[in-house]
Amino acid sequence: MSNYDIIIVGAGPGGSTAAKYGAEKGFKTIMFERSEIPGQKNCSGTALSPKVFRDFKYLKPDLGLESVRIAKMATAHFINENLEEKTFFGFSASTMANYPEARDFLTVNVYRAELDPYLAELAVTAGAELKTSTLITDLLRNEKNQIIGVKDGNDNKYYGKLVLGADGVISTIANKSGLRKQWDQDDLTLMVTYDFEAPKEKIDKVFANNALHYWFSSAFPVAYSFFHANGVHVGVGHFVNAWDKNPKYYLNKFLEVPALKQQLELVDGRPREFQAHLLTFVKEPVQTYSTDGVLLIGDAAGFPCPLEAEGIYYAMLSGKIAVEVCEQFLTTGDYQILSQYETQWKNSPIGEEFELGLEIWNFIREVPFSMDAAKWLVPFINDVFYSLLNVGESHTYNLANFMPNTARYQKFLPTILKYVTPVIAPITERIIEDKINELLPQFIPDSIKALGRRSLQGWKKIRKKITTLLYRSLRT
Repeated sequence: MSNYDIIIVGAGPGGSTAAKYGAEKGFKTIMFERSEIPGQKNCSGTALSPKVFRDFKYLKPDLGLESVRIAKMATAHFINENLEEKTFFGFSASTMANYPEARDFLTVNVYRAELDPYLAELAVTAGAELKTSTLITDLLRNEKNQIIGVKDGNDNKYYGKLVLGADGVISTIANKSGLRKQWDQDDLTLMVTYDFEAPKEKIDKVFANNALHYWFSSAFPVAYSFFHANGVHVGVGHFVNAWDKNPKYYLNKFLEVPALKQQLELVDGRPREFQAHLLTFVKEPVQTYSTDGVLLIGDAAGFPCPLEAEGIYYAMLSGKIAVEVCEQFLTTGDYQILSQYETQWKNSPIGEEFELGLEIWNFIREVPFSMDAAKWLVPFINDVFYSLLNVGESHTYNLANFMPNTARYQKFLPTILKYVTPVIAPITERIIEDKINELLPQFIPDSIKALGRRSLQGWKKIRKKITTLLYRSLRT
């Protein structure tokens, strides 16, 4: 009978990261994967953000993997109900970014079938044990109801001091630990995807350094296309309770867009795989730990970003944080220390993404995920660019008619007030307060220096009131 310090269920990016850090800290660590090879299950292309390479320095952007394509530019396409492209715009990595990786590229695109085994091998090299083709079906408990291990589908038992659930959206560990029986349907999206094989030289010729496209339309839900070194990955997604037709119908509708069809033809794209998978879009993660001896990481915890669904980075970061908490527990044996996991992830970039959880969730559901919103959003964005840039009239005429032309979209202002303002106003409040702190002392520096401590406290209250008034004006 083997006994482990840390048992990890799931060998995706989050599980492998946790296993690597656990082994490096000297803990006896085992990781279970239900597939024969990590990454073999229902996952395909992905895009890694610069944050991955900022916070995990042992990874380099090229990763040494065949499918890697480094994206320095992204493009957003706006398609009307007749599948006509009305406008598009792009953006690239910028010097305004505050760390080198973000100034160099937007994403690193790589297939999960390559990425997951690579990360798992790093964990094994660090000293972790990997057991594949093993489906964990239950948790083991002692007479105090504390979790002491796991059991697989063949009734084999594995004992350990802590269990990390890195087993994805439909998490057995979350269910068996009592942390969550199932997700609310409002918290789940369904992604349906096609993957196309394509030769690298044609992808490079057609797309240059552009490797990520977003597509917004009233004819299909929000869609995307990633360009890897040796393939094109396309998909559409929507909340599971919002599909009014078979999801594959909308995926095929997306593939009928002439702009996308032409791209696939130019790179000689050949279909090789269809997939469907669930992804969480939660307002705020809840119940991510149990003082019985379980921590949830990655998708099992609901950590994908609520704005654009980035999941890999947050899975890896939560795996690292989980091991830091494990270290405290294994040193002291105090189960209450496990509550520090929630405190630590909330104080990390994971928590920052969920500060505006409800506002972000409402915005995503009602604007980019809504085909009804796209009916006015697509022509509105086109008319904004047209009003400012068209050469059919003088630019003076264009500017004079900018507001009258765009004001005819009656849903624009209510949407901004209802969904967009609640998202940007709290952020703007902080910006305003910082700017007040910066500017006002320039006008009255001598007076401030002369004030006593009590007066300074009074000044802070006044400054806060000014900020609050400006903030309220934004919301109303």
